[in-house]
Amino acid sequence: MSTDTSGTHEIPDMSRRIATSAPVVLGAGAFLGVSANWLGRTIVNLTGLPDRISNGQFLTLLFRTSELIATPIRLAHTVTVGAHRLPEGLFSNILAPVLEEAVYRLGVQGGVKLALITIGFPSDHAEIVANLAASVLFGLAHSSAFGNEFATATISGFVFGHIQEHYGFPEAVVAHAFNNIVIDLLDSFNRF
Repeated sequence: MSTDTSGTHEIPDMSRRIATSAPVVLGAGAFLGVSANWLGRTIVNLTGLPDRISNGQFLTLLFRTSELIATPIRLAHTVTVGAHRLPEGLFSNILAPVLEEAVYRLGVQGGVKLALITIGFPSDHAEIVANLAASVLFGLAHSSAFGNEFATATISGFVFGHIQEHYGFPEAVVAHAFNNIVIDLLDSFNRF
C-alpha cells in the first residue's frame, strides 16, 4: 500500500495485486476453458440431471428470471454485434465478461448476499448461497435446457463468483475473459 499526497488515504499497490492474483486468475480461466465442459458433461451423465428435474412452476420461474437478468446483455449484443458495429469475438471475449460479471457477480450475487446477511445469515454461508444462486442463473442464461451447457456455465459461474469474492471484480472479469478466449480457441481447432 502507498498513500496519496495528503497521506490520509491508502492506495492499493496495483502491481502487487496483479502479481499475486494473476496466476490464480489466469489459471482458473484456462482450467475452466479446458475442463468445465468435460466436467459438466460428466455431472449430467452421472446424475441424469435432465431426467430428474420436473418441468414445474419453479423451473419456469427460474428460466424467466434468468431471461430477465440476461436482457441487458442480450440487448448490448444486438446493438453492437447485431448492428455490425463490433465483431462477435470482441464482444464475447471482452465486453460480455465485463457485462456478465457486473450483472451476475455484483448485481445478483452481491444483492443476494446482502439480503441474506440482512436477515441474519452468517456472512460465509450467505456468500456460498449467493454464489450458488448467481451461478445457477448464469448457467440458465447460457443454456436452453438443463444439460451440458447448464452444468458447464454453472460451474464456471461459481468459480468466477469465488474469484470475485476473494480477489475482486477485475480479477473475475479477467478469468471470465480468459475462459472465453480459451473456449474460442478450442472451438476454432475443433472446426478443422
